[in-house]
Amino acid sequence: MATGLVAAPRRGGARLNFTNPVAGPVTLKVYDATGRLVFGRTEQLKAGAQTLDCAVPASGSYIAVLKTLAATATTKFSILE
Repeated sequence: MATGLVAAPRRGGARLNFTNPVAGPVTLKVYDATGRLVFGRTEQLKAGAQTLDCAVPASGSYIAVLKTLAATATTKFSILE
């Protein structure tokens, strides 16, 4: 399971830190408060501590959904500009 999914908001997006238990594809999707997909990315990552950056279009509240071969994790974050 992807563990410790933590969002560190920053201007224009967020940095997401997590532990990937097994090497393989990792998909990150970010949705705004209305449920609209605003960011999507898939990468092949090694097992271990990982960081992914995402961009968002404006200030607001967002939900990040991270899917790995082992599990799915979610976290909320807000951007204030």
